[in-house]
Formats: sequence, structure tokens, C-alpha cells
Amino acid sequence: MAPARPLDADSDSDSDAGSEASVTDVQLGLSDGPIDSDDASNPLVSRIGGRPAWLPTKTLPPASVATCKHCNNTMELLVQIFAPLDGSAYDRVLFVWGCARGVCQRQAHGSIRAVRLLQHNARWAAKLEKQKARKEAAAARRRTQEAAAKAREEEEAARKKVNPFSAGAGAAGTGLGGMLFGAPAPAAAAPQETTVVADAEQDDSESESDEEESRLAEELAVKASLEATQRTADWAAAAAHYAPAQYLNTVPEPSSSARRAASAKLTPAAKAALKAGDGTVPNDDAGLKEWEGESYQRMMVSGVDEAFERFVARVGSEGRQVVRYELGGVPLPFCGSGIVYDKLWPQASRNATPVSRQAMAASDKNGRTYTPSAVPPCEACGGPRTFEVQLMPNLVNLLRPTSIAGAADEAVVLDSNASAEERRRREIESALGRKLPSQPDADGITRAKPQNEQQRLAEEAALRARTGLAWSTALVYTCEQDCCLPREAAAEGEAWREEWVGAQWEE
Repeated sequence: MAPARPLDADSDSDSDAGSEASVTDVQLGLSDGPIDSDDASNPLVSRIGGRPAWLPTKTLPPASVATCKHCNNTMELLVQIFAPLDGSAYDRVLFVWGCARGVCQRQAHGSIRAVRLLQHNARWAAKLEKQKARKEAAAARRRTQEAAAKAREEEEAARKKVNPFSAGAGAAGTGLGGMLFGAPAPAAAAPQETTVVADAEQDDSESESDEEESRLAEELAVKASLEATQRTADWAAAAAHYAPAQYLNTVPEPSSSARRAASAKLTPAAKAALKAGDGTVPNDDAGLKEWEGESYQRMMVSGVDEAFERFVARVGSEGRQVVRYELGGVPLPFCGSGIVYDKLWPQASRNATPVSRQAMAASDKNGRTYTPSAVPPCEACGGPRTFEVQLMPNLVNLLRPTSIAGAADEAVVLDSNASAEERRRREIESALGRKLPSQPDADGITRAKPQNEQQRLAEEAALRARTGLAWSTALVYTCEQDCCLPREAAAEGEAWREEWVGAQWEE
């Protein structure tokens, strides 16, 4: 697991790389327009919404992994991320589903679920073996050259001990020995070291030149495998989904130093928009990013908690982000309260044993230390889980109830005689997923309003209806070992596992 890090808006992943670093280790996922039809079934293409694009496995995860644990309805896909691990011979995809019903989302767990799907890639495994063989050969050459250089140094040192005219008695080329025999020849290690460097540069150039070719070859191979795969019907093909699916592309997160530099250089367009306060968006790219950052800053009001202030300050540099990806990193809490926050950043116990200096440095102002060990271990291998990806509030803005396709109609009957105020109240209750407290009448007395059966059923139907996403952030933790233990009736070299998700809401 990654070491605990302090809850600080400026303590990002570039802190150890020096103040001049311009990016952190976090990759920010941004929407990049609707997915082309050719890429709709390509599992190598990460996406927002749409239907899942499965790896060409012989068996699929069951529909139960995408079923809300509260209403038992099939959920909609929120994001799909192609996320193979470095040095792994497995293709790897993460799927995250979410229920669009407000009454379900505010439950503890079960309205957002994540699945990790693995499939052994024989082509990539062969390439990794070739890369490994090249590295081992280069390392063997390096060891041989280092041993030869050391032997020459030892031989030269022994020769100097018996040669009184060696240049070792003074500066090279001086003294009687230097005048008679000249300075001893330098060790011939430099050309051989150059050979090692050249080998490394050749390997790098081969990797760069082969990268695009390998990517295209992988896509063609995956498409061919999908066409040849024989399996049962895809349950997700007829499920409700957000349409259209959108590309999910990544950019590195600006570092704390880069964010400070950007905030100090507001363009005239950004300043004018902020002064007007009318939400006008600057046309230039630089002004757009700065406007986004200041828009987040305007959300900060007196009385908000410290964690939310850090969240706003950190996210404001790129307000369009829909996911934050940093395998083994530290998530960014939306607020300093709730079940998930208390679980991952627990209160320090008075009777707790003294913690290390590193743990103390990782505490916030209230003494809370990030504790990933609180996340349940992998049910398959028993190993720890580690943070991998975080869904951000802007994803809620992109995935609206009006964009859900294929959903069954849910009739909501409202009393036509209800006042506009009553209808508006029901709309708010539907959006929140809960009943609002009764309001006093004109005389100041709060009375229970009589309701007929039709009104009661209408309100229950409204609360059950799709209301759109309501969470503020969702944290996905995956098996640290990326285990691929076989399941019953599963083909060799493929597996799926459900992972742990924790969500926070705006109170």
C-alpha cells in the first residue's frame, strides 16, 4: 500500500519531485465527445455511460453485479476504464455502475458497484517475455563490463605498487615516471559504458516506435477475438443506459506549484467574467481553466468544513474532471463527515498507541490519519485493497436522467388539482429521495395535510422514480494483488471480481 499522505490541498503527488514539477501522479479523466460506432464494442476504449464493452471472455459477469441492492433494478453504467497494470500479462477493465434512484443512493452501500474483469493476453505475455529477455541480456552485459572494469582497476593498482615511476606518485604526466613512460592509459570502460547506454536508448526507441503499432495490433486482435467468441447472450445489451456514450480521455493533474502559478495569472477575460458574476465562460483555453477554478472557489462559503475547502482548492484547477485515477494513491474526500470519511480517516483514539512520525505527518488538523487498511480485504485472495479511481461531481452533471435510454416507463400520477406549490414540493422530494418536513400554514400552525389514496400512491411513485445521480464522489478500491483466481465453470486465464466502493454525499 502507498504510504499515508497528509490531507492538504497542496500536498499532491509531486511533492517529492521538487518544486519545479509541473504535474502530479494523478490522471484526470475528461469527457471527449460521443463514441464512434466503431469503438462502441471495443473494450480498450474507456468511456462514460453507454453499454459495457466486454473483453472477449468466454463467460461474462452476471447481471447481479449491476443490480442495485436496495431496489433490485439493473443499474446504469457510469464509467468503464481500460486499466492494465504495468508488467502484467492480463487485459484489465474496471466497470462502475450506479443506481439513478435517489432513495437508493443515500443508503450505506449497494447503489454504486464496481467490477474488475481480467483476461490473459497471450500476445502481450510474449512481448513481455521478449522485453524481459532484452533487459536481462543488457543487465548481464553491464555486469560483465563492470567486472572487467573492476579487474582492470585492481590490476592497475597492483602494478602501481611495484612501479616507482608510476604516475600515481604525482599528477598524471609529471615526475620522472611521467616523463619516461607518460601517464598510464585510462580504464577503457567509457566505450563499453557507452555501449550499455546505447543499448538502453535502442530499447527505448524500439518501445516508442512499436507502441502505436502494438496498440493497433491489439485492437485488431481484440475485435477478431470478439467476433470469434462464443458465449451466452449479453444481458447488458437490453439494459437501460446513459446515451450517448462518451470517450474518457486523461490528462495529468497540474502540480501544486503549477496551480499556484496559474491562479496568479488571470486573463482579462477571466477577470471580466468573475467580476460580472453572470457565469460567462471565457473563449480562450487559459481563461477557461482559470474561470473553472474561480467558479469552484465561489462555492466556498463561511462555515464549510476543512475537507471540502481542500477538495474545492484541488479540483478547481480542472473543473471538467469526471474521474481521478491514481493506483495506490490517496483519494480526495469531498467532505469531512459521514460513514466513508470516518472509516478512511478515523478519529484518533485517546488510548491509541503512539504513532510514527510519518503517520503524524499524514494527519489532518483534527488528528485524522488516512487508513486504507479499514477497507475490507479482497474476498477472493484475502489480500488488501488499494485505492484506484475516484468518480467526481462533474460526472453527475454529464449523466442526466433525460439521457437514460431503454428504461422502462414509470408512471407517476399526480393530482391535477394540486397547487403549484404542492407540485413543486413533490418535485423537490423526488429529487432528494426523501420527504420534506411539513410547513406551517398561513396562521403559523403546522397541520398534517389529509391525503387521499391517489395522492399517497402518487408520492410513493414519485420517490421511486428515477431522479438522477445525487452522490458527490465515489471511491473505488481494488485488490492490491490484482488476483485472478479461477471461478467455477470459468475459462482458464479469465476472472471477474466485485470490488469495494465508498460514496460521499453533500449534506
